[in-house]
Amino acid sequence: MLEFYIDPYRITFQLPYGERYRPYQAHAGDAGLDLRLRLDDSYPTTTDMLLELDQTRMAWVNGTLCQGVALDQALYQEGVDTRWVVIPPNQVRVLPTGVQWAVERPEHHPRTPVLLLYPRSGLASRCQLTLANGVGVVDAHYPEEIKVALWNASAYAHVLSDSTRVAQALVSDVFCFNLSPTPRRSGFGHSGV
Repeated sequence: MLEFYIDPYRITFQLPYGERYRPYQAHAGDAGLDLRLRLDDSYPTTTDMLLELDQTRMAWVNGTLCQGVALDQALYQEGVDTRWVVIPPNQVRVLPTGVQWAVERPEHHPRTPVLLLYPRSGLASRCQLTLANGVGVVDAHYPEEIKVALWNASAYAHVLSDSTRVAQALVSDVFCFNLSPTPRRSGFGHSGV
């Protein structure tokens, strides 16, 4: 668990899938916390991935463009039991991060924290892997695992391993609108399309 205070809020990042998915700052003083992919047993292992990928084609592997033997080596470098996801060119995948957040705030307070999800600048500018919705917005009352909608805007498949850093999370303070609530579902588009 990661906990901090922004007066008057207490914000907790819960890690129901383990410490390996803990959001972290790459450098002291960074504004954003890096979020990682959480790929469970439903995703293919390295061996399965080698069978799935066409070795003659090029693919981004965790941010490095590879082909042929280099593609094999990049996959095996992560280990044979590593879990992977493929995002084909011009496709979107909604993927879990292994993180939930909880916010305690004073009742009837006119402001609320919001978690803003941004693409990692290196992946976006160098590899054309970005967030499909530009900036993700996670409301303070959202209780489920945070997910990211990754869009591969490149001409090559993106192959990402478990625990790859894929987004940045920033906590911001916003004004609360006092409107009538709408029936809500869960996750992307939960308040309507």
